[in-house]
Amino acid sequence: MNRRDFIKTGLTGIAFIFIPGMGLVSCTRNSIGPIIDPIALNYCSPVNMPEEEGGFYVQFYEGREYRPADLDLTTWRLRLFQTVNGQVVRETSLSFDDIASRYTNQEESFFQTFQCVGNTPGGFQMSNGYFTGVPLRLFLENDLGVDWALANRVYFRCYDGYFTNHRKERIINDAPRPAYLAYKFNGIPFNDRRDGSLAHGYPVRMVVPEMLGMKSPKAIMEIEVSDRDEVDGYWESRPVRSTEPEITWADVPLLRINSRIYNPVNYQAMPKGTTYRVQGVAVGGQDPVQRVEIGLVKVKNRDEMDGDITWQDATILSRPTAAARPVYDDSNGNEFSEALGRLQQQSWPAPYTWCLWEADLQVPQNGGKYGLFVRATDATGTVQPFVEESAQENADGNNAWHGLIIQAE
Repeated sequence: MNRRDFIKTGLTGIAFIFIPGMGLVSCTRNSIGPIIDPIALNYCSPVNMPEEEGGFYVQFYEGREYRPADLDLTTWRLRLFQTVNGQVVRETSLSFDDIASRYTNQEESFFQTFQCVGNTPGGFQMSNGYFTGVPLRLFLENDLGVDWALANRVYFRCYDGYFTNHRKERIINDAPRPAYLAYKFNGIPFNDRRDGSLAHGYPVRMVVPEMLGMKSPKAIMEIEVSDRDEVDGYWESRPVRSTEPEITWADVPLLRINSRIYNPVNYQAMPKGTTYRVQGVAVGGQDPVQRVEIGLVKVKNRDEMDGDITWQDATILSRPTAAARPVYDDSNGNEFSEALGRLQQQSWPAPYTWCLWEADLQVPQNGGKYGLFVRATDATGTVQPFVEESAQENADGNNAWHGLIIQAE
């Protein structure tokens, strides 16, 4: 793929991402101003605003506006059962109070970046917040009495019809971190029923730190431990493209090194010859972010770079402090303090949690249209790819460079 083709699929495509509701708008329409206002970044994406304005992204099988509001906790119980050859061999059920009080001495609060499996480069379906829960294996081993020797996979079925699964090894092992059954989001218990909990897991959900959001189901109704080894799942059984039905979404979609520009926004006009502070986020999976760079290149016309991209290092900002506690967290603050303490015990940037970065961009003295890019590198030296070319890689979550257009004038 040459530079001309990349501008077509990269910059032009990114322009479309930043114009929600307007359809496919040509990159040559440089008369339009910023599509959205620059977003004030923090370590907890707000729950009270849309994702395109910086809010925590919401996705249910039934759609983004769906809420399991008609689910009654007075009758809801989480069904846990094990099957062998299709027959139930053991079964139990737990209320929300059972789950939230059973293992409080092993409860953990932790920051987590979620990225949707379908998120595009620069898309808004990547958010950060903190959750509270305990390892799922405690409930399966102590309450269900599971026999792992008879099991291969653990299947999850949700109130909205969503379903997915994990290999048993992922549930058993606490490395790189446990697979959590979570019951609080940003300090608010899911049984509180405020929108923040209804949107983000009510009544309980999974949080599997190293994987994309598709593997952390919400509004769970039942969990089956089975000797089956079939990749049952809403995404896992679907083809990535209708033209290639043999390529389905991946079984283990890992969170990979990724970054995004939040400020400026696409097609933002900047006074030429001035300095502009570019800001954004970056996240790594098990291998955290090590370096972030921004790149600038003149765009000669709609689909051709005029020269090579010039890169400069961005500054990764310090780890979050108590000031990062969200204003909508009206709990006693213990969970936030614990989540913050976990980050303070790790090197920074930390795995699975986005960091903020900024860089001072010298807006070219010569006016015109420019491509602005960001790319991140993780601790192993893996750099975000120039562009995704493999359908199977796309299935694992597209983490190609984010690029947008700025106008120097």
